[in-house]
Amino acid sequence: LGTWALVWQQFFKYLMLMVLLLLLVRWRPRACISLNSLRSLFSFGWKVLVSGLIDTIYNNIYTPVIQKLFSSAAVGFYNRGNQFPQIIANSVGQTMQAVMLPAFSRLQDERERLRDMLGRTIGISCYIMFPMMAGLMAVADPLIRLLLGESWMPAAPMLRLCCLSYAAWPMHVANLQAINAGGRSDIYLRLEIVKKLLGVGVLMITAPHGIACMLIGKAAFDLLCTFINAAPNAGLLGYGPLRQWRDVGPELLLSVLMGIMVYMAGQRLYGAAVLAELPGAVRALTVLVAQVLLGAAIYM
Repeated sequence: LGTWALVWQQFFKYLMLMVLLLLLVRWRPRACISLNSLRSLFSFGWKVLVSGLIDTIYNNIYTPVIQKLFSSAAVGFYNRGNQFPQIIANSVGQTMQAVMLPAFSRLQDERERLRDMLGRTIGISCYIMFPMMAGLMAVADPLIRLLLGESWMPAAPMLRLCCLSYAAWPMHVANLQAINAGGRSDIYLRLEIVKKLLGVGVLMITAPHGIACMLIGKAAFDLLCTFINAAPNAGLLGYGPLRQWRDVGPELLLSVLMGIMVYMAGQRLYGAAVLAELPGAVRALTVLVAQVLLGAAIYM
């Protein structure tokens, strides 16, 4: 079947999902429409839909830009470097979105409780996300050598820069979900338009100066977006960006220190004479395992 196997895999995956939902969920659609409900839901939902489309288009713009300005090899290195942190960020983000919107919506009329829940959500998620991104930056070299091979090592610096972009992902998700939970999808849409216009501007400025400059600009812009996304909650909930960063400061500091120590230990261990005679994959695996154990010991 070749590449068609991937197509059929996705087809049967969603077919089975539909069948299971029909069997497990008792609700069935009926041939009636409530125009009042339709107007209410459409007024909220179309802004969320447009925001999602804008975000999807922007998130996929870097690959064609790199292809146009540089080379296919550069695209491959970027995609591989972006792949690992993106998997972690998407997994954390999707889990948070599934849980937070209904939980926040139940508290939309209780400002203090919603603020406290938002603070706890950001604190817990950053306690998990910061060390994962710092650790991934520290183990980039042995990870790439082990999983992809020596020829993919140019992807390691890109992986580190992409980790910087995704490190504060839980803060983005939590703040935006709190805004949506209050029914303010209009603010959500305005934020997305402003951010993406600024993001395209940053891309246009940094792209002529190389991929590294592009990714540094993207990381700096994503940091700025934590302030943009949190700014409305300063008025809505009394919980703005400065207070949020102050609350997660200890986790950030500990993660940075852990990442530096793990990276330095990995560099010394990889150059150790006792490992020099080992095959490349075994050597990379040994260094990777040692770095992971050291990072867990420091952070925990």
